[in-house]
This record gives sequence, structure tokens and C-alpha cells, in this order.
Amino acid sequence: MYPANTKLSSLKSRLRIIVFGALLTLLFTSCGAPFGAEQSSSTPSQQCGTLTDQQALEKYGQQIPPYTWDGDTSEGAPWDTSKVPENIPTKNPELNTYDPCAEFSWITMDLKNGTGSSPAHLLFFSHGEFIGVAEQKPFGKFVPHRLSPTSVEVRYVYPKADECNACATGRAISVYTFDPQTRQVSRTGELPPVN
Repeated sequence: MYPANTKLSSLKSRLRIIVFGALLTLLFTSCGAPFGAEQSSSTPSQQCGTLTDQQALEKYGQQIPPYTWDGDTSEGAPWDTSKVPENIPTKNPELNTYDPCAEFSWITMDLKNGTGSSPAHLLFFSHGEFIGVAEQKPFGKFVPHRLSPTSVEVRYVYPKADECNACATGRAISVYTFDPQTRQVSRTGELPPVN
């Protein structure tokens, strides 16, 4: 009789473990998210825009007047809204930080058929909404770098007197800061001299 009690006791223990495991599985799968975890909403966030970076460039880039050189009476050169500039990790990793959910982001817009020193605009966005450009007068070479979720440092490179564009040594640094309350961007620092 002793061996039969052992088998029965072992069977009862296994049955308890199986029932306990099934109850735990039922408990955790039927109650939703675990304690302390946020449940995701089925509706998208109201804080995000709906455009991709390419769509934003196409839509808002067309609002910027063509570039005209000082004294030029032609219609001006159009902006290239056909492609968002690619970030170059070793050279300029933050040309395009557009994020439709970010408090502050930007896209660099080049001159159509321009060169590396041709004027370019920095278009600012908040949650996918176009805020404006960094400067009304676009400048040539610049490198944007994020300082915080609401600010960007822009290092402008410009030719000093008698320097060519490719060998420019002039530097000016500006910081652009977005104020979410006023939805305005302010600038501190320097800009390249205007010819």
C-alpha cells in the first residue's frame, strides 16, 4: 500500500502544478497589460503630423520663393523639393532630422542643380507642422547639430575676402531655439556677413 500512496501523492502534486500554471496563464492573458505597464491606444497620437519628410519638403518647400542673386533680375533659381538630403554620418549627420512627432526638427533644402557651396535653407518643423526657415536669406555651407529637443546649433562656413567658396575659412555660429508656448524660433549668435 505504501507505493500506491506515493504514486497518488505524486500525481496530485503534478495536477496541482498544471492547474496552477493554467490559472496563471489565464490570469495574465485575460487581464491585459501587466501591473504598471501602460496599455497602448488604438488611436494614433494627436501630437504627430501625418507627412513623411519627403512629403513635408515637397509641400512646404514650394512656399519658399526662388533664390535670386544680388542684382539679378531673373526669376531666380528654384529650390530642390524632389529629394530630402541624405545624412552623411562622417560629414554631416544631421542635415535632416525631420520627425512628425518631435517638438522641433528640420530639413535642409538645397538649390536645384546647386553645388556644395550654393545657398540652402533650413526648414523648421514642430510635430510635423512647418514653422518657417532659419533665415530669410539662405546661406551656403552650414552644418546643423542638435543641442536639445528644442534647439539646434548651426555652424556656417563662408569665404573671407579674396577666398574661393571651396577654400572658405570664415566661421559663424548661431543657435536656434524653438519656444513651444509661442511657437516661435529665436536665434542667438552670429551669421555670415552679407555681401
